[in-house]
Amino acid sequence: MYGEPIPAKLMALAHDTLAGALMQSGQADQASREMSEALRLNGPSAWTHQGSAQLAEMRGARQESLRQAELARRAWTKTERAGLPRL
Repeated sequence: MYGEPIPAKLMALAHDTLAGALMQSGQADQASREMSEALRLNGPSAWTHQGSAQLAEMRGARQESLRQAELARRAWTKTERAGLPRL
């Protein structure tokens, strides 16, 4: 139990959560790094892409925000097709 590696999906969730807190405190650059790490660990994620869309909107990067929102939609659609429970 202890000493076992932490699953990548759980680590990605931690990075997503930290990114959200950093965004709320105005630390956009650090939030962006955390989201990048979450994507590296977990691959396409609706949650991470949605956060990236919000971050881009905060920065005034409307086109990037729309692109990230579309990636979030695609990731969510892919998840739904996998037969996972709907939230």
